[in-house]
Amino acid sequence: GCAPAPGGWVAWAINPAHLGMVGSQALVAYVDRGKVNVFTTSVDSYSPSMRRTALSFPVLNLAGETTSGGNIVIYAKLRLPGRGTIINQ
Repeated sequence: GCAPAPGGWVAWAINPAHLGMVGSQALVAYVDRGKVNVFTTSVDSYSPSMRRTALSFPVLNLAGETTSGGNIVIYAKLRLPGRGTIINQ
């Protein structure tokens, strides 16, 4: 992967209910003053607010770190609803 531009961010999202971006539940990370900040947000439109919001499922152990190459890695344990075997990311 590539490191984000200074002041940039990275995200990973899944949509547990539909295909497509709207309705996705996202993990977002950015670096501020050398510290990785990680939060969750719901993607409710094609121009999401990126406000910190709870997701539609529990997220445990949310954390992040930077690699020696400047990449951001997001860690989390997700408790997804139902017994589905397919998830859209």
